[in-house]
Amino acid sequence: MSRRPWLPIVITAAVVLLLLCNLALIFSFSAESGEASGNRSAGITRTVLRILYPGFENMEETAAEALLTSTHHFIRKAAHFSEFALLGVLSTLLALLLLWGFPALKLKYWMTVLFPLLFCLLYAISDEIHQIFTGRGPRATDVLIDFAGAVAGFVLVQGIAFLIRTLIRLRKEKP
Repeated sequence: MSRRPWLPIVITAAVVLLLLCNLALIFSFSAESGEASGNRSAGITRTVLRILYPGFENMEETAAEALLTSTHHFIRKAAHFSEFALLGVLSTLLALLLLWGFPALKLKYWMTVLFPLLFCLLYAISDEIHQIFTGRGPRATDVLIDFAGAVAGFVLVQGIAFLIRTLIRLRKEKP
């Protein structure tokens, strides 16, 4: 019997809370109009360019606009990737916590693979459908970018979990 039987519950609750916050954040970004979303990401792009290109503020206006335009698209797609990478991390972490922290659930390891990936894919699709109602069009490429981010988050957590399990096994095998 564990000395801290409440610990898995507390950690799992914290991950669920973070997951719900991430879902709400993604939903709120998708609820913005195309103009509001574009203005937000343009502001972020300008900030990134000021950091990466110290002379950006002093550039000729046409050169600065060309750089802003080309970078803006990348920043928007990186945001899609990042918010879903976090979703992949949190949903995979939740699945592993349920597997390890709650043996009474009788979850199988394959469920920690299928459920997070399927959940993230369905949320990416629903995110694009949601954008239809805000006047923005859905894009299959955004679903792919979102899902690629989720897979990256999934791989990161599963990789760390594999290393931890391997270290624990090696420690137990030591004479």
